[in-house]
Formats: sequence, structure tokens, C-alpha cells
Amino acid sequence: MLPLVTFHLPDAPALTRTIASGDVVGRDPAVAVPLPHASISRRHARFDEAGDGRWSIVDLGSKNGLRVDGYRVDQATLAHGQWFAVGDVFARFELLAPEQSERRAANDQARRTASQTLRALLVDAARDPARLQRALTAFVELAECRRGFVLRGNGRTAFTVAATHRAADAAPARGDFDGSSAAVERCLLERRPLFVSNPPDVAWLKDRASIVAGGVRAIVCLPLLDGGDLLGMLYADTDDAARVFDELDAELLGAFAEDMATWLAAQALDARVAALGARIPQSPGGA
Repeated sequence: MLPLVTFHLPDAPALTRTIASGDVVGRDPAVAVPLPHASISRRHARFDEAGDGRWSIVDLGSKNGLRVDGYRVDQATLAHGQWFAVGDVFARFELLAPEQSERRAANDQARRTASQTLRALLVDAARDPARLQRALTAFVELAECRRGFVLRGNGRTAFTVAATHRAADAAPARGDFDGSSAAVERCLLERRPLFVSNPPDVAWLKDRASIVAGGVRAIVCLPLLDGGDLLGMLYADTDDAARVFDELDAELLGAFAEDMATWLAAQALDARVAALGARIPQSPGGA
């Protein structure tokens, strides 16, 4: 059986790692399982195998401890499906049979292939006037969400909605943005991809009206950057409680956002060239 642990980091993709007996989890980049989170000690906890297929986790004197079922413990036995927390990072332990691991790998490859297909279609449709809407629809599909928005702006003033996509069973279409403004503001401030799974557990999101009223359970917000310039943002969310963004999502959606930013930058350049051409006086002969 293959031992896996999935760490659910706030504001970031979930990290899934195969572990071996003696592996240490901590903030130190040199440990077997590094976790970049402020609540994690440099050497926080260690995974041990008993030799008969049983696994345990042992606290290594960390500042913020090890918790199981809400109680701080020095060590805990890890059964398949067991949830625990190291510091403020929740984690789930799994034991996968070889065929389950193979199915997971095949599903990941299928998603990569689908991503490449969607990105290729968008490149082929470069001159399609509906490309922005097509791109957003593909992004929401790739993110496995129910609605999404393209927000345009210059990074200094309020962003406007350039395109909207909603699943057939989502709320009625509106022209304005009714996603999480807090997520957009954070993405704007930090200029980095934002992935949130289960917002009700995130302190700065859980009481926001858009989260509570909309029943939002997962959010992705990606800045569209051209060098140092912020051209806009891609946003998607869903009320599916099972949706958890992981490293593969970060890889695929991040690549999609890069393609979108490149196209937007080229579009803006074409518009500037056209405007400049319109101001150049033409000779009587048209030469």
C-alpha cells in the first residue's frame, strides 16, 4: 500500500506527498516534506511505520503542535482517511493500493491532455472576436468550477467585468461581479495565484457575504501579468464542497493564465498601433 498525505494549505494548492518511515515534515526546506507555512516549525513532526503496515506521526517539540480531533497530542496512529493538523495546516492520511495509484496518475495525465487541447484551440482562435468568452469558458471548465469572470484593469483602478461564464444551474446571469471581492483584493495586493478550498475555514473569508450567501466552497483567482504590469484577473468559484485545488491545478491553470496574459498584451499592443496609425496623416495619393 502506498502511504500518501495531503496537506491543505490556506490560500494555496493542496500538497500531496508520498511518505516513507522517518520522513520529517517542517518549514525547513531541507526536510523530506517541507511546508511553507508560518504555523509550522522547522522540524515539526515525523512519520513512522511500525513494520506491520501501521503508521504514526510524532510531534518533534513543535511550537504549534500536532492535533487530532481538535485535541493536541504528542503522537497519533494514522488509519486510512485519518485527518490531523500540524500547526494550522490540516492534513489527510491515505493508503492507496497500486491500482488506485495508477488510476490517479491516469486521471492526472488526462487532465494535462485536456488542458493542452483547450489551450491549442484558443491559440487557433486568435482572431475570433468571441475569444475572450471562449477562453473564460475553457478556464472554468478546466478549473472544474460553476462560474467565472475575466476582470480587466490596469492594477491601479477598479477592475471591470470583461466576460462572465456561469453553469446552467448557477445563479441567473448578471453583468457585474458577484464573486468574492476579498479574494480579488488579496490577489491584487499580492499579485500571486490564490487557491482557496473550503473558504468557511479561512479566517479572512468565512464571514464575507459573498461566501455565506453564495455557499462558495472553492475559489481560484489568478493575476494576468505582462512583465510587471497587471492586465487583469481570472476568477472562478464553485459551491461543490468536494472541490480541492492541488498542485496539478496550479500547474494547468497557471499555464492557462500565462497564455491569456500574453494574448491580452498582444491585443493591447495592436490597439495602440492602430490608434497611432489613425493619427498619422495620409498623403493625397494614399501613399
